[in-house]
Amino acid sequence: MKNLSKKNLNAILALLMAFNLTGCNWFGGDEIDDEVDAKDTSTNKDSQTGGNKDKEKTDVEDKNKDKDTKDKDEKRIHETGGSTSSYVPYYSTNSSANQSTTKPTKPVTVIKADFRTLRTLLAEYKGINVSGYTPKSVAAFNKALANAEKVLNNTSASQKTVDNEVKKLKQAKDALTLIANVTELSDVLSQAKKVNSDLYTPNSMKALNQAIQTAQKICDDKNSPQASVDQSVSSVKNAMEGLVKRADFTALSETIETAKGIEDADYT
Repeated sequence: MKNLSKKNLNAILALLMAFNLTGCNWFGGDEIDDEVDAKDTSTNKDSQTGGNKDKEKTDVEDKNKDKDTKDKDEKRIHETGGSTSSYVPYYSTNSSANQSTTKPTKPVTVIKADFRTLRTLLAEYKGINVSGYTPKSVAAFNKALANAEKVLNNTSASQKTVDNEVKKLKQAKDALTLIANVTELSDVLSQAKKVNSDLYTPNSMKALNQAIQTAQKICDDKNSPQASVDQSVSSVKNAMEGLVKRADFTALSETIETAKGIEDADYT
């Protein structure tokens, strides 16, 4: 060492200082680096923690905004009476795009039906005396009157419904059928029933009996139309006119007996 010059010593010192600066662990360089790394790690953790807190804060603010929007929408629904057709979300009122494309809803015009014709017919038809009509046609007419009354009292009925009821009521009135006059049929039946069947052939009496049976049913039916009654009168009369009398075998019997008394010797 004594032989080393001052210049060489300075060079060695400079070299040792260089090793220390590059992190050589001879003089504690690693400890310095560890401290630096620890500081960097702590800084990163603090940065991440701060970022998470900012994100949570943003999420809370978004949820609060959504809740405020929902509360405003529910309030608007309540103000419109709960009708979804008139409900417009709150956010849409603040959107210029929605405002430019949404068309205003036109009010619906409700046209009330005209009941005047139906009312007039009801007042007129209720005054009809139905005692002279067949029970079946009267029942149908009364049912049509009742249905028309219901429609007249229904203020929300459509014009089509009212018009159909007017048509049905007119048809029921036109279908009223007068009770048939069965006087002539009764007289004809009385005459036909007095016929002595022993005087006529079985076939001709069979035709008359069938005509009497059919005519009697029509005479007893209060719903029989006059045309059916008149047809039955003709059928019974024709059957009576078609009766065929049995043959008179008296003369033939006498002739036969006379022939039996003739002697063969009396004739050549």
